[in-house]
Amino acid sequence: MIADLQSFLESVPGRVWGALAHVWEELWEEHSRELAFALFGVASAVVRALGVTIRTGSTGVLFSFGRARRELQPGFHLLIPFLQVAPRIATRQRTLLPVETAGPSVVFEVWPLHPPSAAAPAPKRKLRRCTCPLLSRCRPVAA
Repeated sequence: MIADLQSFLESVPGRVWGALAHVWEELWEEHSRELAFALFGVASAVVRALGVTIRTGSTGVLFSFGRARRELQPGFHLLIPFLQVAPRIATRQRTLLPVETAGPSVVFEVWPLHPPSAAAPAPKRKLRRCTCPLLSRCRPVAA
């Protein structure tokens, strides 16, 4: 009885692999094109998740299991697929020069985040003078 149980347990992995191979062959015969696309997609996702390239002028932050572990300098860095991620952050410094055509007398209007209701008119505020038209928001100056 023990010998029969032992021989049965030894034959189980072979039977399981045989059944899986049979199912795979039948699926491949019927859906070979769709399975090829699916396998290609899964393989490309795994390869893409194996590493990250940080470009010059950027810095990466390595997150392992949701916690920031270290800062990544420019270059290629290997990752554990799907357990580590490394978002890129632009660190290139840019100097914005004031535009000469705007002049110092230009005042940009800044709309509030929430428009005032008709019942309570918004108080009048002076706006800071902006010399750069690239600025999207100006801070009010105390009256």
